[in-house]
Amino acid sequence: MIYRFTVPGPPVGYTVVTHRGKRTLAAKKYFEWCKRVRMLAWEAKLVTPMDCTPGHPVAVDAKPFFGGKVHPDVENVQKGIVDALFRLSKDERRFRVVAGKPCYQDKFVTSRWRLPAVAYDYGFPRTEVEVATDADAHAQGDK
Repeated sequence: MIYRFTVPGPPVGYTVVTHRGKRTLAAKKYFEWCKRVRMLAWEAKLVTPMDCTPGHPVAVDAKPFFGGKVHPDVENVQKGIVDALFRLSKDERRFRVVAGKPCYQDKFVTSRWRLPAVAYDYGFPRTEVEVATDADAHAQGDK
């Protein structure tokens, strides 16, 4: 199955957050963006946090449209989308271990096509996201 949704606003790149760095402005901005990504994914009928296994792969493709010349790296935007869709809280990780279900999270996430060249839309910056599960994740897109 293929799910598509658009995250309005300037794309935000993946941010490495340490325990001490959770209170920085960049970390707060990143976490708010991740919440918005999860909410929009849920509206597109995509259940988060996602999990993928070797037998059930997931392909996540993000195409960012930047609103200016200063922006994060395209690969970091892709990583941020994956992080938002697959991140588990400590309680969820503990619960999955107790339930006896192995949790691979994003270890087997792939992309169906190469990352796009940098795209600009000064009037409407956004990130277009496409998530393909199972058999659709193996199909090679020509995009």
